[in-house]
Amino acid sequence: MCIRDRYKDTIDTARESKSSEIAENLLRYFVSIKKSECFAACLYTCYELIEPDVAVELAWRNGLMEFAFPFFIQSMRDLRNEVGSLNKKVETLQRNEEKKAKEQTNIAHDFMPQQHLQILGPSDNMNAFPGAGMGGPMGGSMGGPMGSMGGPMGGGMGMPMGGLGGMQFP
Repeated sequence: MCIRDRYKDTIDTARESKSSEIAENLLRYFVSIKKSECFAACLYTCYELIEPDVAVELAWRNGLMEFAFPFFIQSMRDLRNEVGSLNKKVETLQRNEEKKAKEQTNIAHDFMPQQHLQILGPSDNMNAFPGAGMGGPMGGSMGGPMGSMGGPMGGGMGMPMGGLGGMQFP
């Protein structure tokens, strides 16, 4: 068996092991025995197993940058593609969140009555229930002369004869 075949089998075995530790140790071995071609072949064959920082450090410290450059180029391209893919996913998630927030706002508005409720002040609807409001025939009006709260029958809120809605209580 030729030495080259033995190195090729070793590299293939490292790839099949799916172990980063084995592949990186094999890289270190090729550096130690000064087999730069085997170093490059291992980078190529075990690409998925080797961490880029390990490859960069070994190549830089041992003058093997030209053998490791294809690995670096591919690593950078894969990194760029992965970041681009993640950016697209984040944008999609943000758009979906915005749609959900808008839908929630629309749903909340759908449950609100279409009429605006008048909380204070005279109203025709409040006159339908005598004594229920502050502007009925028995109660006073808030906008009377001098801002009085007394009505035609006297009384009103805070007046001597009045109670709620101008009604008197024994």
